[in-house]
Amino acid sequence: MNLISKRSNKKKVNTSLIILSFIFGFLQVINFSQKNLIISEKNGFSEENANNLNIAASIQSDWELTTGIDGLFSTLNKPSGTQEGDLLVLHLTIDNTGDSLNGPFGWTILLPESQNNGQTTVSWYKIANASEPSSYNVTWVGIEDYIGGIIRITGHDRANPIQATAINTGTGNITNPSVSTTQNDTLIIGFHGLDEADQGYDYGNILEIGPTVLYANCTTIRGGQPRECSAGMYYEIQANQGPSDVRTWGIEGNEGWYAATVAINSAVYGINIISPTENEDFGVVAPNFTVEITVPDLDTMWYTVDGGLNNYTFSTNGTINQVAWDALSDGIITIGFYSNNTLGDRFFKQVNVNKDSSLPVIIIVSPVENENFGVSPPSFIVKITDPNLDTMWYSIYNGTYQSLNITFSSNGTINPTEWDALYDGTYSIRFYANDSLGNTNFEEVDVIKDIYAIIINITIPTLNKIYGVAAPNFTVEITDTNINTTWYTVDGGINNYTFTENGTI
Repeated sequence: MNLISKRSNKKKVNTSLIILSFIFGFLQVINFSQKNLIISEKNGFSEENANNLNIAASIQSDWELTTGIDGLFSTLNKPSGTQEGDLLVLHLTIDNTGDSLNGPFGWTILLPESQNNGQTTVSWYKIANASEPSSYNVTWVGIEDYIGGIIRITGHDRANPIQATAINTGTGNITNPSVSTTQNDTLIIGFHGLDEADQGYDYGNILEIGPTVLYANCTTIRGGQPRECSAGMYYEIQANQGPSDVRTWGIEGNEGWYAATVAINSAVYGINIISPTENEDFGVVAPNFTVEITVPDLDTMWYTVDGGLNNYTFSTNGTINQVAWDALSDGIITIGFYSNNTLGDRFFKQVNVNKDSSLPVIIIVSPVENENFGVSPPSFIVKITDPNLDTMWYSIYNGTYQSLNITFSSNGTINPTEWDALYDGTYSIRFYANDSLGNTNFEEVDVIKDIYAIIINITIPTLNKIYGVAAPNFTVEITDTNINTTWYTVDGGINNYTFTENGTI
């Protein structure tokens, strides 16, 4: 087996908008993105129309053409400079049909294997990880001539790099089919595998005017003659979404071929606000923020909450400046996120949030101030109002004691265990409430615990109830371990009336 490989001259491709050189059979670096939405300070930056920005990038092209004769496999080197997240595409054509090609482990078929008219062509792709090997093998059964390579693309949509594909087969002039694109300024790649090599070593000049030829080469020349198969590649930028142009390579003879057209999804450069979300509510606590900023040559990131009067730079996701947040009145707040790069381009995205710093309203109905309680814990009634009420709790304390916080969901009785733990004395019961926006408020009432105190609870009559000529009935609960005498008065104590059970005034 005689394996021969050849490296082409390296060259630099410059473009004022996007560039993309995608080359099958070469090691190739491609960066691309949309161009019509580039907005920089020097050409009229506008916050209103800058929510989704793309920025054109330049590329440096460096490729290798890998060819061989009478081979059982092809070893293709990883493109130099490959980084995690790059899009790698591998393309290989061998002479003859019947020999199935087996791609490298971990790669995804880009276009299925095509065996027709004396050649076999297949392509794969993958998103590079952090530990790519230095080379990849494609194998087949049998001894065949081959031509292939790997390209590296940046500026693509990592989650969905392939936008559209189309294939065609035939003999004679090569026809790359149209694909229907869904983005403006889409990178279009056209490539083919060709039986025989009688077009000459380099036949790139036979592509119609319009696209740019990356390469068009045969397998290695031996004995002064080209070998048994060829491959070619071109690229172009389609300015507007829709069907791409059909492209034709005019070739000599009537050789069989396979042609494919691929559209690559470009990444949108700019700022994506993950949180906060539009119209999200916040209270006195400044909101956290999470933004994804995809900008080439990133320089600085900052935000403002007051229309740019004050700007706050950041290097990682975090929390809006609390002092700046405190200075804002309640209502709709616009948070604007910015970034720029070393090329002078600036990016902007904003989100509106609602600030509501109003505290929950707490009214303690009972117990009343300095009310006496004995062994039994006091019941409580509180009225708490807030449209975003979250949690209610209370605690008991004085100068020498502090209870745990005890949550509650409705009015009830002070926790008996906490009450039993208290010595006689004066204590404050503090009732708390917070809302889902982080606003917290409290109110408190002092009560007296005296296990020897006589505790009287009047059930009937109720406060301010109106009666006629008939004297009202009364029901009272009196708690004491050593009750001696019970009585009531209706004239401030001028006359007292003893009783031993509930009855009538």
